[in-house]
Amino acid sequence: MHVLPVELLLQIQLEALSHSLPHISRRFYQVFKNAPNSFRAQYIFYRVLRDNDKLPRDFYTRILRYPLCSLPVLRHVVRYIRKYDHTSLLPPELPRRLFKNIKKGGKSDDPLPFLQVLYSDSPQKLDIDPPLPPPNPNSHSGYALTKAVQTSFVPLVDFLLSHGAQPSYKEGLSVLVAIRQKDLGMVKRLIERTDSALSTSPTCSRSETSPKENPHKRRKHQDRLSPTKSMLTMAVKVGAQDIIEYLMNEKGVVPDIKTLHLLQVTNTGNGTG
Repeated sequence: MHVLPVELLLQIQLEALSHSLPHISRRFYQVFKNAPNSFRAQYIFYRVLRDNDKLPRDFYTRILRYPLCSLPVLRHVVRYIRKYDHTSLLPPELPRRLFKNIKKGGKSDDPLPFLQVLYSDSPQKLDIDPPLPPPNPNSHSGYALTKAVQTSFVPLVDFLLSHGAQPSYKEGLSVLVAIRQKDLGMVKRLIERTDSALSTSPTCSRSETSPKENPHKRRKHQDRLSPTKSMLTMAVKVGAQDIIEYLMNEKGVVPDIKTLHLLQVTNTGNGTG
């Protein structure tokens, strides 16, 4: 098989659909690594379809899990979908792979271009009718938002929030992460809603803003979640004084006895008690 032409090797793989075939040798690895996007799309499509005569309802979720499924590959996959009934496919889960390798500040491995296409926020929309349903931004208990907060990737945080991501998952884990990082701005961004945060949300209509209102004035809306005592406790433990004051004075969080004692000890140690 090591002397077979590339075209034949690719055809064999489309028949075998083997995840181990590319790892048989260095040559095989290079052949499949350099395979065209059209081949990658066929491989993913038929791996998911297998011997079924119709698309599984979670088809979108399955194809997006593949690391091979880049935007160019996804565009090819969409062409194959058209041949099948895809009117009842479920909205996809956001794959963890898009967020696992993002770096601090989002300078590399930026998932935003991919997400903008998935949510039809990009001029380069997928050519499929009906369109791909918007992914669930709270997939895997809010994994995407938590990773975005953890890496201080503000544009990604804003994007996810504007598309319905909820920081309340896992008892407000994303907020706790922001508190641990002593990032008051991020804490406020997660808790509070403003007009700017709602502007791209599918649940926000243009009619909500009166033309007589000052467009530069930020309207307050109901918070995304109510801050908890555990959040205040975290702020006290990490010594985030500005967050402590924000939670207690602005959000009305009342410390429990243990947190109050810890707060008194902290203030005494800082000479403020």
